[in-house]
Amino acid sequence: MIDDLEMLGDAIGIQLLDDEIQKREFKQYQVTKTAGDLYKYGAPDGCHDDTVMSTAIGYHSYASGVIRISRL
Repeated sequence: MIDDLEMLGDAIGIQLLDDEIQKREFKQYQVTKTAGDLYKYGAPDGCHDDTVMSTAIGYHSYASGVIRISRL
């Protein structure tokens, strides 16, 4: 799910909200490789990743057809 969000951002650019919390959480979000060659996604200790995860869940729901967005 996070990989999809990253690819979308690279491909078309994601326009985030003009929100300091969201900007900070996206800047702090990190991917680390474990000793077993797996990847761990998340915020550093003491930080939050709520807005990153909610953005990823929203995009995943939209991309998989779970939700539809229509213009008014």
